[in-house]
Amino acid sequence: MKDYQKKSDDYRKEDNSSSILLYVICGVVVIATLLWYFKGRNKTVDPETTQEEVVDEQSKEDSEEWEVQVCEVDPAYLEIDEACEEVDVCEDVFVEDFSSSQNPQKSNHSTSITATNMEFLYIGVENPIEIKVKDIPAEKLGFSISGHGSIARKSANNYSVKVGSVGEVSINVFADIDGQRKEITSKTYRTKRVPDPIAKVNNKRGGSIAKSTLLKSPVKAVMEDFDYDVKFSIVEFTVSACIKGFIESADSKSESYTDEQKKLISKVSSGGKVIISNIKAKGPDGSLRDLGALSFMLN
Repeated sequence: MKDYQKKSDDYRKEDNSSSILLYVICGVVVIATLLWYFKGRNKTVDPETTQEEVVDEQSKEDSEEWEVQVCEVDPAYLEIDEACEEVDVCEDVFVEDFSSSQNPQKSNHSTSITATNMEFLYIGVENPIEIKVKDIPAEKLGFSISGHGSIARKSANNYSVKVGSVGEVSINVFADIDGQRKEITSKTYRTKRVPDPIAKVNNKRGGSIAKSTLLKSPVKAVMEDFDYDVKFSIVEFTVSACIKGFIESADSKSESYTDEQKKLISKVSSGGKVIISNIKAKGPDGSLRDLGALSFMLN
């Protein structure tokens, strides 16, 4: 009995020793974990650095990255200095200034040549041009134009240019300076045909129309959405209609109906159709334009 009691006491002592050892190990682990956590936190954020300073630093990095991106521009379109402080964009404008810095053989008078309506010159019409030379009156200026073209002064700095073919023409400006004729500047324009007009009768391209209205309304060539006051004249058209099951036609060599065409239209009953086709117009450049056909139903 005494031996059994002794063994029991020894067992309790060993169990207590194991528990104490386990508590010590757990404590060491906890302490080590805390030390590792605070050490890592001190490396991530400096205790002396405020949250605002961290945000400012990040903003500075973002700004530097943006500045680098701004500099990455195609040099064919932009001229950028080494510090990336100035960006010059080349713009294409109608008014151009010229000086002797561009051509040392030309006079150093500031000059501008402006196409009043657009950058093109149209064939067969008077294209308005404005030419200004600083410190030189218009009376002392002279001009020449390449190719099939002519230039005439209208008033002060306003001129009219006519061209005769598709392609390009150059306008050259000269002036009497110190008793010598010097070239001031020149500018090249592209030339093109005036666009086709639209054929209309009584300002209509088809649809329902009264017989009396049709008979008194000649065929017209109308320019729409065009900057110049250009006139086209109708030189030919054909009137066709179905009369008693047969197609009858009559031609005109002007914008007005012939007597034969009027008789043909008069024979068309209400609800019948009149076709105006083979419409040809002549423009200021002398070319013939085919304007198609119109279809009307008489009421």
